[in-house]
Amino acid sequence: MRFASLLIALLGTGCYGAGVDDGDEGSGGSTSRGGTTGSGGSFHAPGCGEERFSLLGTVNGQALEYSGDLNGHAWIQGGDPSTLDTPFAGGGSFHAEWPDVVADGQITTIIGWVALPPGGTRAGETLNFASGTMTKLDAAVTFELGSLSVDVVCVSEPCPDEVVEGAIAGCVEWTDL
Repeated sequence: MRFASLLIALLGTGCYGAGVDDGDEGSGGSTSRGGTTGSGGSFHAPGCGEERFSLLGTVNGQALEYSGDLNGHAWIQGGDPSTLDTPFAGGGSFHAEWPDVVADGQITTIIGWVALPPGGTRAGETLNFASGTMTKLDAAVTFELGSLSVDVVCVSEPCPDEVVEGAIAGCVEWTDL
């Protein structure tokens, strides 16, 4: 039931994965691989725009919603592992790792963490994700994150992470140079 509620919330906000065509071509744009092209023809991931991010989900029953500007990005493919790092302007960041090179339109499995921005649900907290998927869309990605946890302060070994119920979906879009 929680997943169905999250899915309905995601579809209602336009923040969902690639390959979803809602048929709405409003605002002078058209849908393309789950994103839109504006009147200038540039591609935008669902729920994002150039140099923007969006996060939406639930964590331990609390609604979580953030969006804002990026403060740069680092997209590194072919490393061991490949990575994406995107700091958020004003605080917070997103870090994802995957094993292979991913091409535009492809989906890959990811692990990593998201440091939540200040001023909202669980503000400033870092959530690890042990499972997730990411779709590469030109100069953007959409993602769904699961198996969430938070680090704990360790007094003596072993120190397992604290499991957190919920899921987060989102997108990050940057400007290619």
